[in-house]
Amino acid sequence: MKQRMNSMNTEPYFSGMGMAYGKFGELLQGALPGINNNFLVSLPITKISFAHFTYCNGKTHHSVSPTHKKKALAFMSKILDYFEIANNECKLIIESELPEGKGLGSSTADLVATARAIESATQKHLPLEILLQFLSEIEPSDGMMFDDIICFYHRQVKLHSQLGHLSNLAILGLDEGGMIDTIEFNKKLLPYTDSEKEHYAKLLTALTSAVKTSDLATIGKISTESALLHQKFNPKKHLDDFIKLAHLSNAIGVIVAHSGTYIGMLMDKTRHDYLDQLALAENSLKSRFLKPTLFDVYVKT
Repeated sequence: MKQRMNSMNTEPYFSGMGMAYGKFGELLQGALPGINNNFLVSLPITKISFAHFTYCNGKTHHSVSPTHKKKALAFMSKILDYFEIANNECKLIIESELPEGKGLGSSTADLVATARAIESATQKHLPLEILLQFLSEIEPSDGMMFDDIICFYHRQVKLHSQLGHLSNLAILGLDEGGMIDTIEFNKKLLPYTDSEKEHYAKLLTALTSAVKTSDLATIGKISTESALLHQKFNPKKHLDDFIKLAHLSNAIGVIVAHSGTYIGMLMDKTRHDYLDQLALAENSLKSRFLKPTLFDVYVKT
């Protein structure tokens, strides 16, 4: 927290900063047995959303920049009411490395960064259960408030389990274009059958074990299967090509943004031939006039 004097008057103003990491789609997304148990297993990346929050005494006015970040503004207002400081002039600035509508967790990262910036400025703590409650009142959310790989009920905005982390991974990603609205997508998502839910439960159990043991082969197999299963909901036109290219370059597997536009190839940076793998995959995509982007998987240090 920083306290300064407002240049326009003698009232002090307070400022704080916060950040949150994005994610590259999901290793697995589906539904578990029961009602409204839709879940996702996100893979965090090193790209971030950054928030700067200031407030001072004066007229009650709340603003956000860029102005189209309406969700962040609404979320900020909820926190200000909870902290009982809403009757102040409050400004929120969001700067993000995460493009919107692509499946990189930009919206949730904005909101989590906002909460952390307000906490920093006010020196107050927002309990996790309150954070999750406020997020649920805004939209279905990813688990960007956690730093590791988690299984998260995105519609309930509730943690299922923490799986751990994976080191030294990269994703060669491709944006297939367009934008997907998370709220509208979840409204249109078709229900899963009981047999599909049972299958996803088995996949989650296997994935949980694989993450804990760093079994990259199993992780890649499950992530690729999840992408294939999700084709009926949000088809990726380059999925077959990516699967073939993953086999050709001996990559771990394919990962997609289930409610976004990105498709990617999981790669192990510790392999002795990683740079050769990467060059092969990049050159193959560029030869078809596609423009891939390299992402690093985030690991908390």
